[in-house]
Amino acid sequence: MSDKDVEALLRETGAYLKAHSEEAIRELGVIVSPGLVGVPSRLVLVAELKGLLGRYQNGVASGAELRRIAELLEFLHEGRGAQAWWQRAARAGDALAIMMLDEDPKGEK
Repeated sequence: MSDKDVEALLRETGAYLKAHSEEAIRELGVIVSPGLVGVPSRLVLVAELKGLLGRYQNGVASGAELRRIAELLEFLHEGRGAQAWWQRAARAGDALAIMMLDEDPKGEK
């Protein structure tokens, strides 16, 4: 995934957050906290993804954060690019990403 693709993904996640958070606030009058127990809403996951992508763009994302981007993309059924994030996390030394890539004989997650 190129820097241009990252920027496009950031724009998409930002637009999704804006559209859905405003709608949720109007309808429910509440904001879902990422600290809630259970399966987080798509909105919370997209917000987390946006924050992590911002850290990546600023050059401060850790290997674990790069792995989390891959996990979030897979969980959100956004398969495009997830493999590149697994590989970035492995290159950054994230042990779990390295293990996950080593388990796949084709090098694909």
